[in-house]
Amino acid sequence: MFNISALVIMAYCLVGNYYGNLTKHILISFIILCIFMLIIVQKALVLYYKQNLLKRTIEDYETDIKEKDNKIKELSEELFKTSKINHEFHNRISALELKVKDFTSNNSVEFGEELGVLNRIKDLEKEYSSKLQEIKDKDELPLIGISELDDMFKYMQSECIKNNISFNLKINGNIYYLINNIIKKNKLETLIGDHIKDAIIAINSGNNTYKSILVILGIKDKCYELCIYDTGVEFKVDTLLKLGLEPTTTHKEDGGSGIGFVTTFETLKECKASLIIQERHLPNKTDYTKSVTVRFDGKNEYKILSYRAEDIKSQSKGDRIIIEKY
Repeated sequence: MFNISALVIMAYCLVGNYYGNLTKHILISFIILCIFMLIIVQKALVLYYKQNLLKRTIEDYETDIKEKDNKIKELSEELFKTSKINHEFHNRISALELKVKDFTSNNSVEFGEELGVLNRIKDLEKEYSSKLQEIKDKDELPLIGISELDDMFKYMQSECIKNNISFNLKINGNIYYLINNIIKKNKLETLIGDHIKDAIIAINSGNNTYKSILVILGIKDKCYELCIYDTGVEFKVDTLLKLGLEPTTTHKEDGGSGIGFVTTFETLKECKASLIIQERHLPNKTDYTKSVTVRFDGKNEYKILSYRAEDIKSQSKGDRIIIEKY
């Protein structure tokens, strides 16, 4: 545009009428050229905006298509797994139907045989429901987008399924900031694995029919934390008092080593995070028994909030542990 303007002015100067008001003519030429340039720039900007809008729209469509493709893939996988289960149970149910037909045509069936068939039907129903629930639980697990952490959660979910334990996961906030600024990714991965495994052992060590684990990772009250709830048995008082001092566990016979908490306290010191063990009540069929929380608050404290705080205080020595009534 500037080149065109210079050429037009120069041409005007060369071939124009010098007897007129040259300054006025040049000013008029400039005004005309400016208007022309503004029109060109405006059209160029509109075109640029439309191109960018089209580009973003295409990207949005591609993202939407990709999400729908992933959803279709998930549904296809679920349908395939469900079909496999149906195929697996088809022959077994057909055999059971034949057995029932034999009963209806034979009046001399003994009571024990009828009871056996009823038990088989109940077992089939329970097994079928369990397998379908397994598919549902796996599909509902939320992901972070950090492969190491997602893989650990998936593994722990599979371990819970093996032990007939309900596994729930909630993610709050941006976890990338946590691993980039507060705790190393491998340290967080170890914390997750150790304490979910401890929760599984605690549940298997008791006789509570309500078997569930809830993991919450993210921001709470403007602070990052990893919190693991379970419906298992509570800690022994002696174990609570020794945590962080030496390898100790309440469930050695079930695979517990106590090494996990030793590693946890090393990580707590490194990250200046706090360990908070909350004991709500004895195991029941409606609520979580206890929770283990690693809170990245910069305080590096060990705190126990328990309904049996007085009993723990009476056996505790020193002020290493903050013990409060729940």
